[in-house]
Amino acid sequence: MRTLTQWLNYQKLELVATQTSIKIMQLAAYEVWKARAVPKLKVTCERGIVWLTQSGDPLDYILHPGQSFLPTCRGKVVVQALTQATISTNDRSNEPALLSRAWQHLVTVFHRRPELHIWQSLDRFGNTWWHACDPATGKSTQLASEVEMRLWVEQRYYKGVG
Repeated sequence: MRTLTQWLNYQKLELVATQTSIKIMQLAAYEVWKARAVPKLKVTCERGIVWLTQSGDPLDYILHPGQSFLPTCRGKVVVQALTQATISTNDRSNEPALLSRAWQHLVTVFHRRPELHIWQSLDRFGNTWWHACDPATGKSTQLASEVEMRLWVEQRYYKGVG
């Protein structure tokens, strides 16, 4: 017997299967591929090993054959082949808007929204930068101070509270 989540995922796969255009790319060892992280992008490692990173995310990812990555932030996705590799990407931009909105509504109803991620980094000059990425909205930012970050968070998440 399937759980509700498994059933919903299965239904989504069936709906999208006829709407998806897959692009396959061969990458030589250390070759780089870049793309804009559009909401429906999916990168899959078909052969070899690839390193992947995305704008607004402090983590890097290693994909082995059969593993996929779905961007959580807007910006760029960079893939570098660590060995000779094959990757595939999908283009679901032609998916009907109504089906997409209906699926997003179901996911929102049955799943908790992703949390806001905030972290610090240092640039090569020793300056501290504050970063935030909200997977729920796809918005991300980079600010120079903690005060600016607090204001950014308050403006987006505490409007009308109090």
